[in-house]
This record gives sequence, C-alpha cells and structure tokens, in this order.
Amino acid sequence: MKQLIILILTISLMGCTENEMEDREPNYTLFLAQRTPSLSANLNSQSINWRYGFQEYQMIIGYCNANGVSGTKEPLRILNFELSSDDTSNKFSFTLPKMDTSDPNEVKSVLSIGQKQLGHSDNQFQFYIRKDGIYYFNSGSNQKIEILKTEEIIQEGNQKRMIVWVKIKNLELENSNGYKLHVKNGLMVAELYGHIMEN
Repeated sequence: MKQLIILILTISLMGCTENEMEDREPNYTLFLAQRTPSLSANLNSQSINWRYGFQEYQMIIGYCNANGVSGTKEPLRILNFELSSDDTSNKFSFTLPKMDTSDPNEVKSVLSIGQKQLGHSDNQFQFYIRKDGIYYFNSGSNQKIEILKTEEIIQEGNQKRMIVWVKIKNLELENSNGYKLHVKNGLMVAELYGHIMEN
C-alpha cells in the first residue's frame, strides 16, 4: 500500500514543472482559521513568529482622531494595531488610512479584500517593524499588502472589534542609515478597535 501511495505522489509531481509548482498559490486555510494576533515572516535570512499571549508579545490596539478633535464621538479615525515584546525592542505596527467610521460603506471599502497600497500619509496603509531596537519603515513607492479576510467579533462588554488577515508577500523596509530589511512570505493577523461608532 505504501509503495502505491509513493508511486501516485511521484507521478503527480512529475506532471508539474518547477515553474508551475512555484506559481501555485499557497493554501491559506490553516492561517485563515487562526484568530490570535500574530506576525510570521522571513526578515532577511531570519524567520520570526511573533504572537500575542502570556510571556509572548503584548497587543496595543486603538485609534486616533484624524482631524485633531478629541473624543470618542468623533467619527474620522485612524486605526492602529501593534504587537510588542515586553522590552519593546521588537514590535510591528499596522495602521489603516483615515476613514469616516460613521459611514459603513467607507469602512467596508477600506477593509475590503484585496491589495492595498502602502505609504507614509494618513490616507494610506502603513506598516513598520522595530527589530532589535531599530525602526524600519516602508522604503518603496509601489509596495502592497493584501487583505485576505476580515471578520467582526464581539468582545466582553459588547465591544465590537475587527480581525484582519493580511498577506505580506515581499516588502522592502529601510532604517535611518539606509540598511534594508526584506519582509517576505509574511502572514499577519491584526485585531482592530474603533472601526464603527458605538454608543
């Protein structure tokens, strides 16, 4: 029986060229079933798996008001998510463009599935990493991430949050000295708060 299974696998693999195997989209089923905030990726030659949890990484979520007006009733917001080590030497930040959280269509558009342009302004998605105490920011003009899935959840106290599953295929980040950090094959689960006006 084992020989038959090996023979079937061998024949199946022979039918695929090397390029076809490389071009196949990975199966994200297991990743999309995860709900714990995290970032796994290759940073240059090092693999990381930063996860929220006890004796692991701490989560920081929230929003700021995009027009300088303070108060929880101000609908124009910039949502932010971070995971940080206890000593903050390693962390990453994921920030959404400013949006009117009183407009469900605008929120749906910003968080829609698909590729998102990264940038440096309040009108763009932003992503940075702090690795070993050094900050690395988006350095390219045409870099993108991809939202694979979103799901609204209800926390204790009836607080609404949004979980976002993100693919980071290949990003180039840079520190203030021009040193590059390449982020490849990244998968991020982010948890957001403030995407909807609540009473």
